[in-house]
Amino acid sequence: MNLIKSMLKVPQDELLFLTDKVAITYGQSIDAISIVQKELALKYNVSPGAVVTVEGGLDPTSIITFIALILRKNIIVPIVQGEGNRKRRILSKAEYIATVDPDKGNVEIEGTGVEADSYYYKQLRKEKHPGLVVFTSGSTGEPKGIVHDLTKVLKKFDKPLRPYRMIPFLGFDHFGGINTILRALSSGSCFVITKDRKPHTILEAVEKHKVTLLPTTPSFLKYMMLTRAHVNFDLSSLELITYGSEMMESDILDSLHPIFPHTEFRQTYGLSELGVLPVKSRASDSLWVKVGGPGFETKVEDGTLRVKSESTMLGYLDGTEPHVIWGWYDTGDLVDVDGEYVRFRGRREE
Repeated sequence: MNLIKSMLKVPQDELLFLTDKVAITYGQSIDAISIVQKELALKYNVSPGAVVTVEGGLDPTSIITFIALILRKNIIVPIVQGEGNRKRRILSKAEYIATVDPDKGNVEIEGTGVEADSYYYKQLRKEKHPGLVVFTSGSTGEPKGIVHDLTKVLKKFDKPLRPYRMIPFLGFDHFGGINTILRALSSGSCFVITKDRKPHTILEAVEKHKVTLLPTTPSFLKYMMLTRAHVNFDLSSLELITYGSEMMESDILDSLHPIFPHTEFRQTYGLSELGVLPVKSRASDSLWVKVGGPGFETKVEDGTLRVKSESTMLGYLDGTEPHVIWGWYDTGDLVDVDGEYVRFRGRREE
């Protein structure tokens, strides 16, 4: 799928980005992407297939740079600014570093002198496909680099999707955050970008900009209720709240419905190794979900969810063998089963 073709289908005066300081249309964004593409080639000599770390965040310049690198068939390593030692380890694996200044709206690119080599990089370069490297959390050891073929990831966005006015919530270096970016651009959605992810800031933006979709986490929703930030704003524009990346407690979900009586709640599910899977909740107030759909098969063995996907990662940079048997990836997620529906119980390791 060509993201620019999808973006060109949207009226060019429609807003793609809304921040406290600027409003940027689809037409202006496409022009900006074209400029970055030319700079990559002519100013910085970044060849297709080169590995580029983008040190940025969920801001217009970072997202525009990310899309330009996809179109240039580069291998992209997105990281969030200010990550300390972990950041330095990731930077050492790239051939170029693109540093975004979101306040000035510019990006500076410099070579590292490193020759980034990997079996998976060679595979991507041979196929002339853009790549994505995301890292595991490192909660049980050193973070591992996960390599994806972005051409395969983008296939899931070929079908028409409904546009929303949404707040990007999950991190720039999180597969869920990348999924949000790709979904928004392919559906003609608008990003409302906030200065931080505090409940007051997020909910103020919901009211001010009539946000219709909030992709978030159970922790945020729980903290929102504890601080009672929701009582200060009109949140009636919210049509859908999606939650994922951690377990939702049933009593928290029950408590949310009186606060958002006209809002649908939908659980999401994904892994850095697999991407974000199609999920259908049994009901807005239910933790039982159907997992899987076009491009994804699922089954449960020994109480653990297993997934077979066309867009499963190519592999780990360090050569670690993934938990795959005959194409089925062992997620490590324990589930209860009720017919076609499952309910997540937690990670097997925990």
